[in-house]
Amino acid sequence: MRRTAGLIVLMLLLGACGTAFGAENATGSTAAPPPIGNPPEPDEHILNATEKLGDLPFRLPAPPLDEEEFDPSALYRDICQKALGAVSCKYYRDFNFIGRKDNALRFNAFYASKASDFYCFAEYHSVVLASPAWGKIRVTVPYTIDNEGRCVSAEVGMSFCSQRVTIQSCEKKKQFP
Repeated sequence: MRRTAGLIVLMLLLGACGTAFGAENATGSTAAPPPIGNPPEPDEHILNATEKLGDLPFRLPAPPLDEEEFDPSALYRDICQKALGAVSCKYYRDFNFIGRKDNALRFNAFYASKASDFYCFAEYHSVVLASPAWGKIRVTVPYTIDNEGRCVSAEVGMSFCSQRVTIQSCEKKKQFP
């Protein structure tokens, strides 16, 4: 769509050049214009501007790629998995994604000498972590969205091993052939 708009603008500009300057100015001729009332005599070597530009080997610049708007919800699974790892002081890949129920993501991991389920509720600018293994404890992890870098990052302040952990999840860059 942008390429079409660019071509239309180019054609309008070329048409304006031919009509504004006249065919006699397109060749760089210094001859005076014919008097008003007498039609100009046809001249074979004078071409209008659009015919001259049609013969030139030039390319229009490529239109900018239309990037899709960044959607942080595509990264919820990854940011939840990393947040669970940071809060429980485990490696984040130990938490296996089981599925999605309503707006909660369900993970499973070996925790406190048995397999336990973990839940992550993704909300606007924060994720809430919960597990039956933790009892009534709920952990809220606020995150920030970087639209330019297409990333979601968070700092986990409360963990069971008393350390602050910064986590980040970025959208994979699309590679064009």
